[in-house]
Amino acid sequence: MDPLKTATALQTPTFVIQGGRGYRVTVDNDYDAWTFALCGKGNLEFSLYLDLDHVCAPGQSPSSPSEYDEQGNVDHKVINDIVKWLCEIQANT
Repeated sequence: MDPLKTATALQTPTFVIQGGRGYRVTVDNDYDAWTFALCGKGNLEFSLYLDLDHVCAPGQSPSSPSEYDEQGNVDHKVINDIVKWLCEIQANT
């Protein structure tokens, strides 16, 4: 599976969300690759949350595998941004 190739072929609106604290999916390697690969594609929005990990949970230090064993919630700003994006999509259809 090639997620970048799949995303490039999508005709539907797309919202790419990434936490900046991920240790496997990183800003330098992955977020930058997504923004480069999808540059110029319509119906696309990106949001980077530097203080969140890969599952969009907040934290202070670099993330680690053990962090994913802790119970947490998706940060409220991610939920608010998703709702805002969905409302904009709905308004434009």
